[in-house]
Amino acid sequence: MPSYFVILVLTFNAIHGIQRNSASGANQRRILRPKDNVGEMIKNNKDEEERENEGIYGTKDRYTIHTEIEAGSNIAGTELAVDVVEAVNPAVNLDTVIRDAKGNEYPLRESDFSLFTLLVTDIETADGADTLAMLAINPKNDDMHGIVEKRGRRGERVLYKIKQSKGDNNGMAMAREEVNLSSSDWYCDVVDEIPNEEEDVVRRLIENVVS
Repeated sequence: MPSYFVILVLTFNAIHGIQRNSASGANQRRILRPKDNVGEMIKNNKDEEERENEGIYGTKDRYTIHTEIEAGSNIAGTELAVDVVEAVNPAVNLDTVIRDAKGNEYPLRESDFSLFTLLVTDIETADGADTLAMLAINPKNDDMHGIVEKRGRRGERVLYKIKQSKGDNNGMAMAREEVNLSSSDWYCDVVDEIPNEEEDVVRRLIENVVS
């Protein structure tokens, strides 16, 4: 077999391998339509990464999530798209200890609802740089909820509530425009509950301390 043919085959295989790894890598953006279940797609993505990268997950999985805008908006029936990236260092993880209102403490488990998958604005895209997005996905039932704020057609800031549930709207990811949004006064007294660092270095999530 001619040597140049061997070199050609090896070069082709190397390029093909690079393209395959790049296509399955964490930096590839996946486009999800309203009918796609975001939670299931993220799980499938991680399973694929584990198979192709020998159990080593990539970081910062990126998605463009399309949702259908609900009735009540002047652009109802159209799609709202947002560029998001998976949060790789969430504040609440398996090292967190929860203390309830009675003072009882217990560690988080992998099955706890607190360990939601978090998607936040991907500021590396032009659209994401001018958008606020915070989405949470329940790992048990793949329900998604959150908020997205981005510019409307006239340049105004528009806030949407995002929701997806397998039992609602045929499983479609929906966006509801919030026209009259107001919030009640509140204060946070978490600081008063945080122990001295010299006395305790365990991470704690303290429930029912925000009023």
